[in-house]
Amino acid sequence: LGGSGMVIRHRISAAPLVEGTSLLERPGGRGSKVLTPWVRGVVPAASRDATPLLAKIAYGTNDLRGNGVLLGLELARELDVNPGDRVNILPPGIAQLMYSQARRQDDGNTDEKFLPTEFVVRGVFDAGYFAFNAAYVVTSLANAPDLYSLDDAAVSYTHLLAHQTVLVPVCRLLLDKNT
Repeated sequence: LGGSGMVIRHRISAAPLVEGTSLLERPGGRGSKVLTPWVRGVVPAASRDATPLLAKIAYGTNDLRGNGVLLGLELARELDVNPGDRVNILPPGIAQLMYSQARRQDDGNTDEKFLPTEFVVRGVFDAGYFAFNAAYVVTSLANAPDLYSLDDAAVSYTHLLAHQTVLVPVCRLLLDKNT
């Protein structure tokens, strides 16, 4: 696990990830629409088993190169977007900068422009759970540091275990190792 040298039997795979909320906008001629999903940054090559979403593509591809994103089926329906469409992601840090600067100005206007990051919808996934499909965007872990002001560091890891019966022992092992 990471650099700790700990080996977890019964683990099929593990992969780093970053996850946080953002403002997601569908710009364009059909009118702008803004939602607040979770954005999950994953390592596509390392995450095939640990992030099964990459194998659950309803339509489009799972190509996360560059500024590619995958949207959950319900989220894509709500935004009325398809593969090839562009969406904007405004992370909380940028929104906070905009708000702070506007509060400092007497007229509420800002001198500096803060722009969201433009992404291309490459695919739509169906995780099999309505709540997950309605609330998640997946992008490459390489994009996460820009979105969440991180120093190229993963915030957590996702693990795929061989069987649910090993969940409690593995959790205890991880908690004991990290305390």
